[in-house]
Amino acid sequence: MFLKFAFRNLMRNKKRTFVSALSVFFAAALVGFAYGWINGVLGLYSDGFIKYQTANLRITTETFEAREKFMPVDEIIPNADELIKKIKDISGVSSVEKRVRFGILLGKDDVTVSAAGMGLDLENNSFDLKKKLIEGNITSHGIYLGYRLARQLRLKTGEEILLAAKTSEGGLNGIKLKVAGIFKMKMASFDKHFFFLNFADASRLLKIHKGSPEIYVFTENIENTENLQAQIKPLLSSGLVVRTFIEQMGGMYEMLKMMKFVYLIIEVAILALACFVIINTMIMAIFERMREIGTLKALGFTENNLFWIFTTEGALIGVFGGIPGAILGFVIIFIMTKTGVNLENMLSNVEMPIEYIVRPQLGITDILGILNLAILVPVLASMLPARYIKKYLPSEALRM
Repeated sequence: MFLKFAFRNLMRNKKRTFVSALSVFFAAALVGFAYGWINGVLGLYSDGFIKYQTANLRITTETFEAREKFMPVDEIIPNADELIKKIKDISGVSSVEKRVRFGILLGKDDVTVSAAGMGLDLENNSFDLKKKLIEGNITSHGIYLGYRLARQLRLKTGEEILLAAKTSEGGLNGIKLKVAGIFKMKMASFDKHFFFLNFADASRLLKIHKGSPEIYVFTENIENTENLQAQIKPLLSSGLVVRTFIEQMGGMYEMLKMMKFVYLIIEVAILALACFVIINTMIMAIFERMREIGTLKALGFTENNLFWIFTTEGALIGVFGGIPGAILGFVIIFIMTKTGVNLENMLSNVEMPIEYIVRPQLGITDILGILNLAILVPVLASMLPARYIKKYLPSEALRM
């Protein structure tokens, strides 16, 4: 009965109903789009840290963390290959990598720049280096430069460069390598400052005879990270630690969670502001139909009956505007997820592991949550003016 009365009343003034629903439509579309976009940006940020900097789990010596900014090459995990083999046997582990990072000055002719090198398995790594090459090919030996670093040094593939670095023994050592490739990682920090080389070549340069400074462990399911940490700990010898990406990110991870919550509050506020149109529409409808309200009260309609009729009117406006608007937002996000949004101009100087291509993210729970908001907020908004009905007796309403 309430639905029938509410729908009939809305059709009395179709233009006003349409305008009210339209405001909710655009607000819901904006909320759906904004939530997916924020999810994508924050997800890109945290995923970048996991993929390129922390992994889901990282094994180092206990003293490595305090010196990490200096990229120490003398903090060695002994028997790293044996440890890696044991970790790979654990269910839920997708891949394990040993890496060594080191700082260095690279120079050619009169140009010298500071750079960071990384030794790793060139064929199999989380960077997917093969797909990032814009020149050259993966070989067993050679150095691979970020395209902006190569441009600064005026280096091309096939040219030779001398690498000189401080070794794990405290002395200096140098090797010559050919530029085997140039990559575009689509991250400023890597494209401007990083180069890759085979782990064996890096070990030879840094005189790391056995072991590795860092072991990166990637999991099949991010939710299983702490469980895998507990399984890896007994495998570690004294002086080694395994830390999750949350422990490594520290306050940064909590800040990302807080930002996501704050943005959600802002999006709810946007939807609530749009619902002021519903409040205005309901107030006008109540005062226009005051005599009708008095008649219905005289005929036996209770205040609660009338309250729910007008609340249902507002709910229908929310349904007519909110659901299509939310769906539009999801469609836009879906298209943008497939194509990606290139923010290279904005992020080309951001020295953090953030890729230029942003892909908005919306899960099933996010979609259901926004749909519920698109309906619930207009319902709550329509309840406010509907309460005015309770103020008037039937005789008072009929005289108005």
